Amino acid sequence: MSEVYQATYDAIRSKVSGGDIGDAVRAAVENTGLSHMLQQACQEFTNAAFEMQRPSTVYKPSLVKFDGNWYAQYNPVNVTVVDLNTNLVGLGKSPEEAMYDFDKKWRAKIERV
Repeated sequence: MSEVYQATYDAIRSKVSGGDIGDAVRAAVENTGLSHMLQQACQEFTNAAFEMQRPSTVYKPSLVKFDGNWYAQYNPVNVTVVDLNTNLVGLGKSPEEAMYDFDKKWRAKIERV
């Protein structure tokens, strides 16, 4: 081992020796702000998992722009024709709005006639 490496190793070993390594790691994480970053990463993971479960993500409706509006249509026979009567269709001024409307309609309860 090099002299610098050995000196560093000995210094760290003397500080950690007889101590609780868990406490040392915890203190290092708290002092460097890693705890907050870990919480943020967990929140971002939760958000991503939620987005992955949206009906528009799972079922991948086709997006069609027609008359200045965006339509998210599930399982269309012909993607150039939007059939509001027989298919589940989300409507919006942007693709994002259409997808969120699709999700809302997917989760809506059917009214019986």
